[in-house]
Amino acid sequence: MFRPTPFQRDDDRFYYEPRALWSVGRVNSALPDQTAAKPAGFLTLPKEDFKNPSRYPIRITHACISPVGYLFANWVAQNPNKAAQYDQAMSSLGRMRIAIAFPKRSWIERVNTDVMSFGTVPTADLEPALDRRSGLFGISRWTFPESYLLPRKASIEIILSTISTYRTDDPQVDVPACVIVHERGGRMLGHGRWRRPAPLEYAPNVAVAGAAWPAGQTPIVGDFFANLNNLVANPQGQVFPPSQKWPSSDYNRQLGSRGLDYTEVQGFGVHIDQIDYDDALDKSVNGPGDIAPIAQRIITKGRTRDAGTGEQWWRDGAPLSLVTPTMTPAFVHKFAQPFELGPGEGIEVGLQPPPPRTVQPPDADPIIIASSYNVGVSFCGYAVVQDDCKKVYR
Repeated sequence: MFRPTPFQRDDDRFYYEPRALWSVGRVNSALPDQTAAKPAGFLTLPKEDFKNPSRYPIRITHACISPVGYLFANWVAQNPNKAAQYDQAMSSLGRMRIAIAFPKRSWIERVNTDVMSFGTVPTADLEPALDRRSGLFGISRWTFPESYLLPRKASIEIILSTISTYRTDDPQVDVPACVIVHERGGRMLGHGRWRRPAPLEYAPNVAVAGAAWPAGQTPIVGDFFANLNNLVANPQGQVFPPSQKWPSSDYNRQLGSRGLDYTEVQGFGVHIDQIDYDDALDKSVNGPGDIAPIAQRIITKGRTRDAGTGEQWWRDGAPLSLVTPTMTPAFVHKFAQPFELGPGEGIEVGLQPPPPRTVQPPDADPIIIASSYNVGVSFCGYAVVQDDCKKVYR
């Protein structure tokens, strides 16, 4: 049996820049069709989204499967006749099945399993003591599988988008957010550079189905209370407003490893304080479940400035939950054997929603109700970039 050569880190020849390949889509459950080539409602995500666009090889270590754009994390049915409404919350994603194929890679098994079993890494936030809350900490985090060595004068740019309301009369309370980049080395055991908390800007609702977001088509939100097409910024506004950008000058002022040519970056984290948002939204809609984290409906940018490859860490517009596999509301799978995608190579991803629910009203015939699902998938890892530079960072 062919066994891949074990990976060996070599800081004096390479550096390892974070990467994430991602896509989002929407799929409807449907009645089985015995004549169809694929199961009813099967969703095939665009192959181009999972193709390595770089001229450098990418090692994939994790896969994330996330609900996208849901208002509620779960749903407490009010009566048995509303059983189908359980599928109008982000927790319903666990009932889907995912199929992942690695073309021309016979040594990697084809993955075809249910999402709940596939997501084996514990990444969820703690359950808060109070009801109707999205989580205790509101943190999304990625600890890189291989630390990223950056020249001293380089900077990292993580940018968050605006957020959308669900209805025109929803309250727009402040939702502060901040970003931290974790570093190690120098005379300090640990260090972090952070962008100070600042309220996220709101984007006005846009009641136009199918409007585009920064990278591809926006899935129309499918939960019970979402009457408008969210995740879409005002066409006259900005998706990534200047107030939410992290100036490189501010990043460079926080240098902790002074005197060293390189800094060892070990990851980044994003904190979104949505406690007041949860309270206000729960009162506004009188919701039957816990509010979903904003991390699965806010989009992001990520890249290195003044160093590295100059490439984006991921295509602009990735939901935050898809690019933070260490702590995230997504289902996360860690591959036992990381695999490599060469330039132009890709992955094929398909998703099968659960069958429609059958509701039995009293004294009436059964009703079959199909549901819609918004889902995102990502593959996270790092590009292996040869530079043949000896690096001193400890």
